Amino acid sequence: MLEHAIAELFGQQAAEDPPPTRASVTAAARRGRSRRRRRQAAIAASPALAAGAVLAIAFGGIIPAGALHPQTAPTKPAGSASQAPRLFNPLRSYASPGWLPARQSASHFVAQFSRLEDQYSGLTGVGLTFYARGVCRLSSRSFACGWPRDPAAPQLSLPRVDLGRPIGDLSGHAAYWRLSSGPGIGTLTWQYATGGWAMVRVPDLRDALRMVRSLRFGKAAGPSAAFAFQLTAVPADWRVNSVTTQVDDGVRYASSFSISAGLVDTTLGLVTSPRQVVMVETGPEYGSSCESYFRHAAYRRQLVEGNEAFVLLRPQAWDSGAKSGLCTVVDGVLASVITDGRSGQSATDLLAHHMRFLGPDPANWTTRPVVRS
Repeated sequence: MLEHAIAELFGQQAAEDPPPTRASVTAAARRGRSRRRRRQAAIAASPALAAGAVLAIAFGGIIPAGALHPQTAPTKPAGSASQAPRLFNPLRSYASPGWLPARQSASHFVAQFSRLEDQYSGLTGVGLTFYARGVCRLSSRSFACGWPRDPAAPQLSLPRVDLGRPIGDLSGHAAYWRLSSGPGIGTLTWQYATGGWAMVRVPDLRDALRMVRSLRFGKAAGPSAAFAFQLTAVPADWRVNSVTTQVDDGVRYASSFSISAGLVDTTLGLVTSPRQVVMVETGPEYGSSCESYFRHAAYRRQLVEGNEAFVLLRPQAWDSGAKSGLCTVVDGVLASVITDGRSGQSATDLLAHHMRFLGPDPANWTTRPVVRS
């Protein structure tokens, strides 16, 4: 939900008349690296603040009932199941986009996969979000999405009116359309299968319906993400908890992923996993220079099993909750590894004994990033 709110906010900003630009590529790159370093700390921020941001943007998009009249009735998406999965597989998408509006391509989407949520986000605000069974619930008074199997997790409730107005039927369930106030991005919300809700964000309702009709569902919906290395012989309860993917040279690769001790059911964006033990960032997005990646962070250079590593001296300053961290480049592929105290492993231990690099050719990369002992 947080990514949804951010996408709408970006769209609102894009719709406004900006002042004359004083663009600096160097400054933009510096800001991007700074934002990337603060990402984990931001994710760990108060869920209440995140929920408030979502609500503030959501209320701004309410439109009067009857404002839209679609000329074609929605149809059931091809390949949709009668019942939504209880959990998704974070190593591959459960649902993938098919047809997209002009100048849009799935290769431009950043995709995030977790056990409860799959999400595709584009720079223009176009995007898709799918929730596993039971994550979102619609009652006579509210539409709520949260963590139903974790009573200690925060709940985020949105007034039902935020869904917009009913526009017809999709997959045997009601669908709702809502226009945002500023950027001309609308949200089509529908129940794609029993217990499972989805959202498509696109400017035009007709395009939204066409996107829904072309969606692919199931294990063969899309390719598995490619990982540039494996973590081998790690504890038996380690599981990949969430994966962020991007496309480079036609390959959808994992640019970052997190590992938890045991199965943890969380959605993306609002809170970190309560049992997350390792966070990894890798791939072309982060370049191939650890000096540039860490920039002003305090680190020492260290040889670990013949590989030069930049070991963080104050990992908590880089990532809240981190106990150890390093960056290394092997065969031109940069990998950053952050561990917390619950991992039982330091970042240097992982590099020395558990990281198996697969070379620069994506054809040799793996879809199994963790091999347990």
